[in-house]
Amino acid sequence: MFNWWTFVFQIINFAVVAYLLYRLLFKPVREIILKRQEKLSSERDTLEKEKNRIIELKRELDEKLNKLDELKKTMIEETRAEAQLERKRILEETSKEIEAKWKGLEKQLEERRKKLQEELKKEAIELAGELSKGLLTSLWNEGLNESLINRTLGEIKSLNSEAIEEILAGYKGCAVEVVSASELSEQIKRGITETLNHVFSCQTDITYRVVPEYIGGVAIRVNSRVFDGTVLGNITRALETLRGHQP
Repeated sequence: MFNWWTFVFQIINFAVVAYLLYRLLFKPVREIILKRQEKLSSERDTLEKEKNRIIELKRELDEKLNKLDELKKTMIEETRAEAQLERKRILEETSKEIEAKWKGLEKQLEERRKKLQEELKKEAIELAGELSKGLLTSLWNEGLNESLINRTLGEIKSLNSEAIEEILAGYKGCAVEVVSASELSEQIKRGITETLNHVFSCQTDITYRVVPEYIGGVAIRVNSRVFDGTVLGNITRALETLRGHQP
């Protein structure tokens, strides 16, 4: 037989149990689920933001890498350009150094050539002088000797008044020395004396001396002035003239 009171009591028990389950189990679980969902949503938002931040960082990194590549290319180009300039500078300096050394070598060679040329010419002049002395000594005679003496006396006769005053200045008289290659004849000595007395108008004190190396002619010293008409004197002057025209 169906008992209504038992049925009602069971319904009440079920309601009480359901309420207790809701309060003690379902509500906390629901709250936990909601909190979990909120946390997942927050974490998802955080992850999304982090993802966007990482994407932005990657973009910035790519830009920096691109700029770094451009900078590297620029530095390589600049380094290459600097290397080219340095190479050009080194080549120019080396070229200048080689040119300077070459010019120095050319100068040394030219100086050496001139020195050798001067030495050869000097030796040639000295040899010519020695040959001339030997030749003139072998060909010399009294006629040539008198001619050369007369030429020297002619030089003295051609002196102007200023030259004569200069020779006599500071001297009381005429101190004369005549040097010849050989002993002079009395006639030639008289000619020398007469010429000196006539030109300088003074009492002459003449000393004669023989120097065979003079070859011929005479050298007449009046006070401090010397009129060298000897063969050796003429050869010496000719050699000095040649030396003076050396390049």
